[in-house]
Amino acid sequence: MITIERRHRLDLSCYEGLVRASFTLCIKDRKTVFTNASIVENFTNIFENSIRKYSCVNWVYLFMPDHFHFILEGTRLDANLWKSVVLFKQNLNKKLAIGFRKTPHLYNGKKIFLIMCIEKSQI
Repeated sequence: MITIERRHRLDLSCYEGLVRASFTLCIKDRKTVFTNASIVENFTNIFENSIRKYSCVNWVYLFMPDHFHFILEGTRLDANLWKSVVLFKQNLNKKLAIGFRKTPHLYNGKKIFLIMCIEKSQI
């Protein structure tokens, strides 16, 4: 059995300040969403705005059809990686909800489409 969502191993304070962490965000039920360049570009813009708000930079990201890997680093003492990811998920879920309602075979009637896989580790 494959587990998609895992419990946090680190206290949320571990994501504050001058730290790095890797994350994986998965689409619920393994729906394929990130399948063309325009979709990925749109979500990349949402991602960049979210991480900038909480003083983070992205070292690398990789979109797969049903999930998204990335590594963030805090650039200031008041940076918050966790809050930037939460903001990104909220904005992305809004966008996915609108898009999925337009394509009923993808929409499952629930508000939350993005699940965070917690593969975080301080580098």
